[in-house]
Amino acid sequence: MNYFSMANGNPGTGGYAFSYQDTVGSDVCLDGCPASGATCTPAPATSMLCTHGTLLANPAPYTAFGGGIGFNLNQMMATSATPTAISPFAATGSGISYTVSSLPANGLRIQIDHGGSANQYCANVTTASGVIPWANLTLMCYNTPPGAALTGPPSDATQIEFQMVTVASAGTGDFCITAVGFAP
Repeated sequence: MNYFSMANGNPGTGGYAFSYQDTVGSDVCLDGCPASGATCTPAPATSMLCTHGTLLANPAPYTAFGGGIGFNLNQMMATSATPTAISPFAATGSGISYTVSSLPANGLRIQIDHGGSANQYCANVTTASGVIPWANLTLMCYNTPPGAALTGPPSDATQIEFQMVTVASAGTGDFCITAVGFAP
């Protein structure tokens, strides 16, 4: 089951974890995904969520963005096969604190939305742990110059994502999220 509750470390009220990837060839999976063949690699006991991904080369801007893992912040656990609604969550504090087991060779970015997936604010991650202040999270952080920055915690966030980015050559990435929260 991929429900990520407050007890497991979700800084929201709880929600389902997911993997995602571009539609041009990258392949990313969540905990227990095949490392090779039919062998599955379970997440270490100290981790919240883990991923493995094969990332397509990105020869032209935005044709391949890579992929990653994320989780919803305010979603009840389903009691049937019908998915539950994802509701907005008011983030708090000064930013997003995080710890990952390692940084993928091609890079990592953290994303949070402000009012839905059309408004993804992101920041590149350069260390395995730290705090990303709200003002460092920008729309289209991968552009030069990036878009507008958050001015404070989003009051209507629905998810947080950790995205492995693509570069000029193809690659793989593996990492686990060991802590994530809203910094005081």
